[in-house]
Amino acid sequence: MENPALIYEGPATPWLPRQAAPLILLHDGGGTTFSYHCLYPVGRTVYGIHNPRLDEGGYWESGVAGMANHYIELIEEILPRGGDILLGG
Repeated sequence: MENPALIYEGPATPWLPRQAAPLILLHDGGGTTFSYHCLYPVGRTVYGIHNPRLDEGGYWESGVAGMANHYIELIEEILPRGGDILLGG
């Protein structure tokens, strides 16, 4: 499974000066993004980030800071030019 996973691709709005900021949802306490795939489309692109260490028990030796740094790298892969995002989970 890709990480981040594209859950919904937002509508194209070429008449607007810029697209709506994507919504990036971090995994639930179980480490998965399954429930986000059940959401109704919200009019913008939606990605889900699952815990890539879930198969190893989900533990991060570097703690929450290490996990956050890794998730920032994942977001930078899908948005290499940066920009606004909505972050949730």
